[in-house]
Amino acid sequence: MKRPILRFVTETGSVYEIDETTKHIRRLLGNAAPTVRQGSDGEWKRYHSITNVMIGSNVLIVWRINREADAETVLCSTLTSKVKEVRHVEDML
Repeated sequence: MKRPILRFVTETGSVYEIDETTKHIRRLLGNAAPTVRQGSDGEWKRYHSITNVMIGSNVLIVWRINREADAETVLCSTLTSKVKEVRHVEDML
């Protein structure tokens, strides 16, 4: 089964893929180490929300919402560098 994947490349050379159907994202490669929230390169991670992926804009990825004991909401997020390329690809399941 094929699923549509949105792939984007940032100005710093990181390559990401988004599966909007399942709300998962992964960084395929990058020049710097991935953040702890992103996990290892190639690892699909579920996200809570994501901004529109547009050339010239940063992408804000909200990974999850945690509820602390005192009911305070904590947002964990990553902000990519600006997008320089966007395209749709197909991923095989």
